Amino acid sequence: MRKKFSAIILSLILILSFTVTALASDMDYVTDEAGILDTSERNKLNDKAKELSLKYNCGVYIIVLQDYLSYLDNPTGAVIKDTAEKFYFDKPMGIGKDQSGIMLMLSMSDRDYILYAHGYGNTAFTDYGKDYLADMFLGELGKDNWYKGFDIYLNTCNKMLKASHMGNPIDVNNKPVSLYVRLWGIAACIVLGFIAAFIVKSILLDQHKSVAKKREANQYIADGGLELTDRYDRFTHKTQSRVYDPPQKNNSSGGSGRSGGTTVDSRGSSSKSGKF
Repeated sequence: MRKKFSAIILSLILILSFTVTALASDMDYVTDEAGILDTSERNKLNDKAKELSLKYNCGVYIIVLQDYLSYLDNPTGAVIKDTAEKFYFDKPMGIGKDQSGIMLMLSMSDRDYILYAHGYGNTAFTDYGKDYLADMFLGELGKDNWYKGFDIYLNTCNKMLKASHMGNPIDVNNKPVSLYVRLWGIAACIVLGFIAAFIVKSILLDQHKSVAKKREANQYIADGGLELTDRYDRFTHKTQSRVYDPPQKNNSSGGSGRSGGTTVDSRGSSSKSGKF
């Protein structure tokens, strides 16, 4: 009887797991109610967002609305976060029991945007990380380059989720360095190396420019021969072994006047909003 009961419980768990996966696979990850994307663009973005979501078990969404206030029962004094929260939990959105995800919502009427994260999304997209993510795509959205801006958003989400899964989410103490900066750093090191080598070579050549090879050995002996006037032993150095004892690392967050991590609200979500 106990074995039969355990088998039933296991079957229910498996069915629930497959159901959640199926729902995550079938849902729309890109919603464009304002019609700023054509069908081909929306499908490409949706496929890319779906691939990322299933790969990292963290939903990645794009929601475009005409006016976020029209989705609220009482819009007086409301902000775009109220609509984002309603969408996220009423749909519902996110993957797994924690509803892990990151959502970019646009409201076209007043050009408002919000990045809304929940569950594992809070870990992968820290407060600093959301600033970094927004900086990557806002320039294109500000020029109405919708598809390009959304594509950059998805590519950056992929980069940030990958970093988080490797145990190093992008944050104050783990800021990404662009390829442009890295190439400039390498080039600067090479140039400085050549300059240093040239200076050293020039100094050595200048010090030895009057030296010429003698033809006979006795030409290296001063007039009057070699005479030793003093003989003594002089202590020059001693060998001493040391064991390096590295200092303990400071694990506290900090830097640039801002602490790292994620500010989470009472519903277990975090967000960043502004204009595009």
